[in-house]
Amino acid sequence: MQRVLSIQSHVVRGKCGNASAAFPVELLGLEVDRLNTVQFSNHTGYGSWTGKMLETAEVSSLLEGLRNKGWIKKYDVILSGYMRDKGICQVISDLVDEAGATWVCDPVLGDYPRGLYVPEDLVEVHRDISCKKAAVLTPNQFEAECLTGVKITDEKSAWNCIRALHDLGPQKICITSTLMTEENGKYMIGLLSDNENSIRGKIRMPVLTDKRCVTKDNESGFVQFTGTGDMFAACLCAHSASLPFHQAVGCAIYAVKATLEATLDRCQGLTDLSKADLELNQIGARHKIMNSGSYDWTEFVKLL
Repeated sequence: MQRVLSIQSHVVRGKCGNASAAFPVELLGLEVDRLNTVQFSNHTGYGSWTGKMLETAEVSSLLEGLRNKGWIKKYDVILSGYMRDKGICQVISDLVDEAGATWVCDPVLGDYPRGLYVPEDLVEVHRDISCKKAAVLTPNQFEAECLTGVKITDEKSAWNCIRALHDLGPQKICITSTLMTEENGKYMIGLLSDNENSIRGKIRMPVLTDKRCVTKDNESGFVQFTGTGDMFAACLCAHSASLPFHQAVGCAIYAVKATLEATLDRCQGLTDLSKADLELNQIGARHKIMNSGSYDWTEFVKLL
């Protein structure tokens, strides 16, 4: 059984960072240990929170405790997400070498329309360290553009961005979402590329809408969930233990989609949807998450 060390943020209440990533990995049959780079009461979308961010020395101290017990080399995969201290990235890079592990990196930098939500110097750190060492990279469009300087305006430019990311180092890349859509906004388009096996594909990421979310600025009623990127990277990490990369992507999308649908099902009867109502209902989707590896991945991934 593979063991994953998941290094990212954590919230006490809600599903974000490790609170979103760890449970699906366990459901999919992998052991997972959690190292929290951030520990907040709740995610920042609520507007107020308490807690602290770990500095590099604190992360190093926790790893030293694992090292003293001989556990570092027990890790098969290092999954990384949100961090704010740039030194942590180098610590993870060194850890990957020491453990001889595969690094699955979600380079959390920001998103559209909000922009960067980490210090600007983390862009360079991820470009120079994470991209050189990570085997798998899962940026969104904004993050891919930040890392490469290549603006995505259509599929052609998106593939140019993918090639630029490959030039930085990672062999397997999934741009999880872009501003491009299909079927009148029913699907967001993403891209995957596996250089090791010369496989490319287009991803169709389902977009969920709800009339309770319709506003002047959101006429389509697009439902804003939190923690979906963390969950996707975690499910991709877990499925990649037994499936080819492109199939793992499709099965991970299914697991996330099932969770979003379970979340909205839990909201039946409510007249309004709060951020608390939209915290991911992974418990409600647990059986579908567990069985997502047998799902027809071609619903969400079209090989090119």
